[in-house]
Amino acid sequence: MADDEVRILADAAKLDMEDRVVHTNWKARSAAYDAIKVNLARIFDDSDSTLLTYAPLFGKAVMDSNAAAQDKALEALLVFQSKASEALAAK
Repeated sequence: MADDEVRILADAAKLDMEDRVVHTNWKARSAAYDAIKVNLARIFDDSDSTLLTYAPLFGKAVMDSNAAAQDKALEALLVFQSKASEALAAK
């Protein structure tokens, strides 16, 4: 079982972020939210296109069915809100 999980997570990491945040495995989604959080933390300007890329992903992410993954999504959302302009964060 552990080998399957490692393979699933490795395969999921190769997907686009849009696919990772809707993955059937909650650990893959959680890892995606962590990656979003790390990428957002690197942003210094609210005009960075990364913000526009990730903004639409939060609608489903914060309603994740797994509590642990949802917590990671909320952490990523907090970083997003700290980096995004007020207009973008309000969307």
